[in-house]
Amino acid sequence: MEFALIIGSVIFLFLLIGGNQKPQKPRKSESDALRIKIVIEESGKKKPSRDPVDQKPALCRTSQNNCSKHNASEISRGLIIAEPWIGKILNGGKVWEMRGQRTKMRGPIALIKKGSKTIVGICNIDSVEGPFDNRELALHQSKHQVPSDIYESPDYKWRYAWVLSEIEPLAQPVPYKHASGSVIWVKLDQDAVNRLAVANSSQIATPDSDTADSYTEPHDPEFVRMITVPYARDGSYFCRHRSLIGGSYFIESKHGSLEFTDYDEALDYMRNMSVARWCRPTDQSTCEILSAVEWKALIED
Repeated sequence: MEFALIIGSVIFLFLLIGGNQKPQKPRKSESDALRIKIVIEESGKKKPSRDPVDQKPALCRTSQNNCSKHNASEISRGLIIAEPWIGKILNGGKVWEMRGQRTKMRGPIALIKKGSKTIVGICNIDSVEGPFDNRELALHQSKHQVPSDIYESPDYKWRYAWVLSEIEPLAQPVPYKHASGSVIWVKLDQDAVNRLAVANSSQIATPDSDTADSYTEPHDPEFVRMITVPYARDGSYFCRHRSLIGGSYFIESKHGSLEFTDYDEALDYMRNMSVARWCRPTDQSTCEILSAVEWKALIED
């Protein structure tokens, strides 16, 4: 009997103490806690973009050098460059075209291999630097790639760097109609412009408007000067055929008489003279020196 009373008292006390305590919430399992933590962390993250543009390489957006900047249908002028320099330019090593004077031309131009009457590439003229002395030319050897024995020559006069960029060789040369007297710059005929656009169609990209404006001026005084020849007072001019003396052209400079076997090179040299002077044969044994009074567009060659 006493044992039953003791058991009953214990049960009563247990119920009395337990009833005064607040009910405890059920404990979450470790897996539930981990799941909640992951959800909270992920909610603060930005979801990855599913835009297909961002998932693919975008050469045009990441590197301007991977996209052509030339609208070939807008290129109307070409620069004549002799070997080996034109080859070095097309190979991408030579980025300075050395000339005897500055140029105002900027933007895309056609590259013409001298003597071929074909367009072999396209590039930009960005700027003109110089004139450079021999020490400076030595420092920039990798840009112009002219051997030291050439630029250290006393009569070397090509000391201005026409800075080129965006050089693109053409897969196939594009022919053009070569105007008589064109030595440095060539105005491309419309057929050549059209063929150039087709040849470069796979690389065409719209140029910046500022660049386009730099080469669409209809009357460039420098361009006119580049396709003219010197005329003497008697109306004669420096002629490819009639100025030949024994297979050579003779230019009278302040350094004396200079002999050229190439008509274009002789004409190019006279462009840098204050007054162009050349020899014209009078008979088999003598010649006379003519001085230019003006430069005019060549009517015939």
